[in-house]
This record gives sequence, C-alpha cells and structure tokens, in this order.
Amino acid sequence: MIHQTWFWMLIILSPVVTTVATLARLARRPPAPPPQVEEAAASCGNEKDARQS
Repeated sequence: MIHQTWFWMLIILSPVVTTVATLARLARRPPAPPPQVEEAAASCGNEKDARQS
C-alpha cells in the first residue's frame, strides 16, 4: 500500500515541480547581450538597439 501512495505522489507532484521550476527560470531577468551585439548596433547607427541593453 505504501508503494502505491509514493507512486501517486510522484505522479501528481512531478508536473507541479516542473511548472514551478519553469516559471522561476522564466521570471529571472534576461542576461545582457554580449558586447559584440552592442557594438554592432552602435556602428550601424541604430541607437535604439544600443540603448535597450
């Protein structure tokens, strides 16, 4: 009986844990673009892209 209980707990909690982990990862601030991207945007005359970082 106890093995069945652990099985169903695992089945129910796995998607919950996966969802929470995914949302936590998506909630983090995205990393700044590498310097090459900023230099390329500035050299193309596109100040909007260079200022966004």
